[in-house]
Amino acid sequence: MCLACFLTSGGRKSQCGNGAACFIPLLAKKRGREPKQIMKLKQSGTLAPVNEPWTLIRDAIHDLTLQEKQKGVEIRMGHWHSQYGGVCLQCLAGSVMSRRLGADTDAHKYPDSFPEDVEARLHALDDLRCGAIDHAYCELKLVRPASLPDHVTIPRYLDGPDAFKETMLKLADLLEAA
Repeated sequence: MCLACFLTSGGRKSQCGNGAACFIPLLAKKRGREPKQIMKLKQSGTLAPVNEPWTLIRDAIHDLTLQEKQKGVEIRMGHWHSQYGGVCLQCLAGSVMSRRLGADTDAHKYPDSFPEDVEARLHALDDLRCGAIDHAYCELKLVRPASLPDHVTIPRYLDGPDAFKETMLKLADLLEAA
């Protein structure tokens, strides 16, 4: 078993792939706890195609809205998809990981946990939530239309989830119209 498995699991489950040979489930039982069961959420649909960043945004906002109501999930834009203290901390892309890519809420997931084309879309989504249109189009290997600005201002989620989501949906409309 690797040290990362031990440090990140909190005694809940084996992450190192050693299965029964991993001592984390045994340690959990010794502490009087059963290893936590995997919790995969109902899937919203498939991931948007790479050439439709506007659909990627709209789908992500839909998933974010579902995750805001999900027990055991806390939206934190500084985290991808991380388990901490019994709560799954997720950013916008982390919501997509849970709702479209089947990541269980007890797992640590990052864009590089997925195939390269999916990784690019997750990074692009993160760029878009920061207003970095040019970077997002580069991640997606798309040519940014000249009618689009390099960057737009997106309010921080922390300062107001509704304003963040409304602005992101306006960005989706702007990208689709270009």
